[in-house]
Amino acid sequence: MTRKTQEGWPSVDRRKSYRLLVIDPSPQLTGKLTRELGDPVRIDRAATADTALQMLGLNKFDLMVLQLKLPLFSGLELARRVKKLQPDLAVLPIAQPKMGGEADEIYRLGYPPPVIYPDEEAELMDRCREYIQAAEWHRRINRLKHDLKRNYGFDEILSVTPEIQSVHERLMRVVESRVPVLITGESGTGKELVARMIHRTGERSRRPFITVNCAAVPEGLLESQFFGHEKGAFTGAESQTPGKFELADNGTLFLDEIGEMSPALQSKFLRVLEHGEFERVGGIKTMHVDVRMITATNRNLEEMVEEGTFRADLLYRINVFPIHLPSLRERDQDVTLLAYHFLKLADHRNNRQVHYITPEALELLNSYPWPGNIRELENGIERALLLSDGVRLKPDDFPQQIESRNRQSRQTARAPQAADEDGRRQVRSLKEIEREAIQNALEVNSGNIALSARQLGISRNTLYRKIKELELRAYP
Repeated sequence: MTRKTQEGWPSVDRRKSYRLLVIDPSPQLTGKLTRELGDPVRIDRAATADTALQMLGLNKFDLMVLQLKLPLFSGLELARRVKKLQPDLAVLPIAQPKMGGEADEIYRLGYPPPVIYPDEEAELMDRCREYIQAAEWHRRINRLKHDLKRNYGFDEILSVTPEIQSVHERLMRVVESRVPVLITGESGTGKELVARMIHRTGERSRRPFITVNCAAVPEGLLESQFFGHEKGAFTGAESQTPGKFELADNGTLFLDEIGEMSPALQSKFLRVLEHGEFERVGGIKTMHVDVRMITATNRNLEEMVEEGTFRADLLYRINVFPIHLPSLRERDQDVTLLAYHFLKLADHRNNRQVHYITPEALELLNSYPWPGNIRELENGIERALLLSDGVRLKPDDFPQQIESRNRQSRQTARAPQAADEDGRRQVRSLKEIEREAIQNALEVNSGNIALSARQLGISRNTLYRKIKELELRAYP
């Protein structure tokens, strides 16, 4: 398990060497960095750009500290070449005071604004330390992926918590079988990812994987979506169209938000599960299919059975092998790990050079309760990357609701409330946290349902239902 310091950083693995290349004619800076960073950082120096290029060709470095004013040809020209040769190498430019032109140009290349040296020496030392800490996070992520691949055959669900290790072990038991799987958990916890892993790792991996979000399809169209329809079956049915069951034949059909399915459709759906046969809408020919069924929901289906809104026999049929995904609040040790994982993915997608998250931003992320779970964290990291200064993610790069909830989160998600009259301490319920998160999203987005749902990581239908259930204030 990854050990974290109080600031949210991992302890640097002192058994491994992190290599830093300083390009500077003077040895003074190299000496200061050596004394400041110490082990396990190995620092090499190149006095010229030519020497630097040779060293880059022979060795792998975690960070290059680049003095823009160099003999022979400039640091700016070296930066251009490095951008082509090693585009993923982290580069920290340093410039002398009043060095405007080259300093502006290096930022346009995609590198961070230069640190003015020696005026900002403390800032330079902090940046170097944070780069090395970020390199440690990425190495640990790579090591974790390797271990997951070796032990389980997949590395998509990253975690250091026992809760997710239990999920991994349950997945190993079910991937090679054909039994129906029901994945439960809050919205944004990764239910579709788990379904895809089951399909990709199992014997049907070369067959189709078809998904249907029952909450996103209008109820009147769900039957046609599942079973297909014949030409002329209803207004607008201009041709024969296969349904999801036909498309998933010999493969996997994943139904997300199955709790949103109407009782009438549940009966027809049950028949297909039991007998593997159905008719297209408007048709008389019986179709036969062999489909691996994986379903998911963020609702309590047992309660729905008691309320009479979900068939008990259907629940028994789909719930042969249940897998529950914990919320991000229940696996808060993973927040920094996932933040760095998503940062690297977003950095590649957007062709940026953002290498680390400041300790203040990590504290902010670890204090927020994440009602939208992993999906909200991933979206928040990508948004912050696009707003960042091109080198690091800072607290003010993140969405407003994360900053505004920072003070409250310790009291709601992790810490007890103030003692009551009897001296007992109380913890706020999940429903109260959910109510505040939704209300805040609606306020920030002026009542826009689509934007609020996207921000929260849930569907619009689910948001409408939550507004009604929680009796939230309506907006014009």
